[in-house]
Amino acid sequence: MAELGERFVEANGLRFHVRTCEPEAGAADGRVALLLHGFPECAFSWRYQLPLLARLGWRAWAPDLRGYGQSDRPARVEDYAVERLLAANDYRAIREAFRGMARDPSRFPDEVLAVYRDQAARPGALTAMVHYYRALFRGGARRQRALGYPVIDVPTLLLWGEEDRALGLETLQGTERYVSDLTLRTLPGVSHWVQQEAPEQVNAMLEAWLLGKPVPQAAELR
Repeated sequence: MAELGERFVEANGLRFHVRTCEPEAGAADGRVALLLHGFPECAFSWRYQLPLLARLGWRAWAPDLRGYGQSDRPARVEDYAVERLLAANDYRAIREAFRGMARDPSRFPDEVLAVYRDQAARPGALTAMVHYYRALFRGGARRQRALGYPVIDVPTLLLWGEEDRALGLETLQGTERYVSDLTLRTLPGVSHWVQQEAPEQVNAMLEAWLLGKPVPQAAELR
């Protein structure tokens, strides 16, 4: 089984911490899978998917985005705008962010929450993490409207928890108008933290999609 590793990468004048999982010798074919986390997560959130991708021959990299984890934290809000690429302020807030939104809180035991707590406790971390939202509200959405919303023609797999309290199922309405080659699967009884709360189902769907096979519905995986 491929082993998880980590490294630091210099890019655009910043230093990024990256969790990695490389295919076994002779299995790699040059493809790279880049896994990007959300708020208030970090690269650790992809711990279940990295080995799967490596087993399938991908070089799997999950960076801590700028402002998160062990990556650099630019001070300016504009450094977090899309072109350059609420908040939990203590352990209780981190705990509630994950367990409070999860349908299966057991997926977030104390040792898992400790990883996110330690990342958020780094000097300047929470301020940097929230800068993404500040950048959005300080003109990010306006700039996107000016650029337009071109249709995405890259084949896309979208997995969504039906019990997501942050982004409900209504958020999906009309997605197919903007993504021409869309495969959508919803997961009953799963919250916002899809890849952490339902890793077995997510991995089964992801593997089928990457191999060009029919992507199973959640009911078929029970």
